[in-house]
Amino acid sequence: MLARLSRRKDGDAKVAQAQRFAKRWGGAGIFFSRWLVTPLGPWLNLTSGIAAYPWSRFLCWDVLGELLWVIAYVMLGKFFSDRIQALVEVLGNLGWVIVGLIATLILSLQLLRYLRPRKVSSEKKLSTA
Repeated sequence: MLARLSRRKDGDAKVAQAQRFAKRWGGAGIFFSRWLVTPLGPWLNLTSGIAAYPWSRFLCWDVLGELLWVIAYVMLGKFFSDRIQALVEVLGNLGWVIVGLIATLILSLQLLRYLRPRKVSSEKKLSTA
């Protein structure tokens, strides 16, 4: 796969950039991509593979990040389990408030556009004079 990537335009430069990125962030990047910035996880996995990051260190940081993620979410569930119904009601109402605000904004912009005086072109001014 690395050979296929490097054959593309600027492929070698991109591979070198990925290797520098993996060396710079290494374990911290793997750890944070497991629970804090999860959308970067797949890209960091690919980058770590390209940079030949040792799988044992990768696995260690991966397990630590996943463990923190699981503990954090279980603890949030434990602490907020007695308030879940109130949270559902607040968040449900908040969704409708946001929809109402967006609709108000759209209608206000349309009303302003309708009420704003239109600029009359200079040609029309000359023809009416």
